[in-house]
Formats: sequence, C-alpha cells, structure tokens
Amino acid sequence: MAEQEGVQINAQWMLDPTVVPVFANQIFVQQGAPTSTGAANDVYLNLGHLNPPLFPSEITDEVRQQFEGTLLPVVPVARVVMSRERVVDLHAALGDYLAKTAEAETES
Repeated sequence: MAEQEGVQINAQWMLDPTVVPVFANQIFVQQGAPTSTGAANDVYLNLGHLNPPLFPSEITDEVRQQFEGTLLPVVPVARVVMSRERVVDLHAALGDYLAKTAEAETES
C-alpha cells in the first residue's frame, strides 16, 4: 500500500464583531441517531440560559407553596452538533484550559 502524502494547510479564526457572546448556565448533551453500525457518531451540545425566579426578601410557607411545582424555562442560546472525535478534542482542550487556569489561580 502506497504511503499517502499530506498537505499542511493553516487556518485562522475570524472574529465576527456582529456576533455577541451570550451567557449560558445550562448544558444538555444528546447522543445523535445511530448509524448503520448501530453506534451514534454525532453529539448534540445544547447550551441554554435559566433565569432564576424573583423571590421576595422573606420566603414564607405561602411563597414556597406558590413556587412548588413551578417549571422554569431554559432558553436555548446555542446548539452545536459535533462528531464524537471532536467532542474528545473539546474535552481535552477544556481540560488543558482548566489545568492552566487552576495553576495560575494557585500561584496568585
């Protein structure tokens, strides 16, 4: 079998000034549909924002009863579909970032 030749191509992130970052405090991960082999390769990353309810300064039994069983909506702010391999890369990148920033926090 002949060895394949590769070509190195560089990439540069372009920042779009019209895209405003949004705050997400909820994460929901879903497995994609199974392929012909039965395994799922796609992973859905859903990011959302949950606005906490407004409570009066004093939480009484009456207030607790009013909020009991309340379902708070999570507003989707981003949905990303990635291959499982890319999710592994994301996991590694986040792990590296957290390790580096933890080191910086302990040094200061």
